[in-house]
Amino acid sequence: MNKSKHYNAFISYRHSQLDSSVAISLHRKLERFRLPTNLRKGYPKDKWKIERVFRDEDELPLADNLSDPIEEALKNSDFLIVICTPRLPESKWCAKEIETFKKLHGQDHILAVLAEGEPEDSFPEAICYKEVEKVDENGNRTVERVSIEPLAADARSDDPRKRSKMLDDAVLRMAAPMYGLGYDDLKQRHREQRIKRIAAASALAAGVFFIFGLVCMILGLKINSQKNLIAEQHVKLEKQYREEQIKYAESMAVVTDTLLKEGLRQDAVYAARDAMPDSMSDENVPYVPSTQYALCKALGKYTMYN
Repeated sequence: MNKSKHYNAFISYRHSQLDSSVAISLHRKLERFRLPTNLRKGYPKDKWKIERVFRDEDELPLADNLSDPIEEALKNSDFLIVICTPRLPESKWCAKEIETFKKLHGQDHILAVLAEGEPEDSFPEAICYKEVEKVDENGNRTVERVSIEPLAADARSDDPRKRSKMLDDAVLRMAAPMYGLGYDDLKQRHREQRIKRIAAASALAAGVFFIFGLVCMILGLKINSQKNLIAEQHVKLEKQYREEQIKYAESMAVVTDTLLKEGLRQDAVYAARDAMPDSMSDENVPYVPSTQYALCKALGKYTMYN
């Protein structure tokens, strides 16, 4: 007997051009998601990434019951992600998927991505309420519908590039409840990891220059064995290394300006601070005025307010 496949999420969407485009892009981004390194300690290795997301490529015709593969996939999915547009509420098939998932897993595991239109026009009724059982003073039980605001990510844009960036943020909003994390915490950890990658890449470039200089020095030492030349090469190597450190700091000042122009102020602060010494007495890392200037700009020290 074949074991049923487990899915981290099931994507429900209307099969029109925009809806499908958003669903396909979100599907790919979710399956490329990796938990930031500084959060992996609390999870087993096989949970460090979102392994499998279900997305039906064909909109099936309306029937009394969902098809067996769809119902099986809904049953074995931890979360339901609904791509919301003004066309979605018209789909009775999507409504069946949502209602079926609610009966199997409850309202709390339903997430939404607003891809077009306003919430009141695009959110299907099924994700905007939940049923609450109440008991009166006589012990009688009643079920009432309570209006709720669904957990949703905004991905509305006419610019495909901007929409793609907004879907990157949507992936974090979708992944946070999957891992039992807060969105702000996950976004901050994700940002810190990104800054470390930028710093590591810059340090690697500086290291390549340093190794190149070291190789040149060793070749020079082998060719010329004179003590004066050895001492001269040694001084030159130290100077080159210092120059490369300064170049690295100056490059991080440029990176800081770039991040600041993109509106990533906190990222800019991390980038500038990474290239600065811990104190003026720190001889291992040179002090570069342009880096301090970039940090001050990122912190808004030079901003004038009315």
